[in-house]
Amino acid sequence: MVGHLQRNKVKYAVEIFEYLHSLDRIELLKEIEQKMERRGKRIKTFIQVNTSGEKTKFGISPQDVDAFIDEVLKTKCCEFWGFMTIAPFICDEGIIRNCFRRLRQMRDRSEKLNIS
Repeated sequence: MVGHLQRNKVKYAVEIFEYLHSLDRIELLKEIEQKMERRGKRIKTFIQVNTSGEKTKFGISPQDVDAFIDEVLKTKCCEFWGFMTIAPFICDEGIIRNCFRRLRQMRDRSEKLNIS
């Protein structure tokens, strides 16, 4: 599933999807864990990071990534598969590239820590 997931829709999403590309908050993680545990299955998750800092975008802040990964790794039903972000809708290619560069740096750091 790509896109923001509301907690009240988790029960439907875990029945349909194998991958969630927008894990962006602890409350959602706990709800997914609860629903998946009942099913005895695991879901592959991508942590959504707000690399642009835009208030209109979902995602955790870059400085909270390490703590959030720790929470995901503690669960029995969510597998951490990587990161995703949404760059701002602007013409400045430099700003857009910087958003994805920051995400790549997070990925590289997590690989060095054997997280992903």
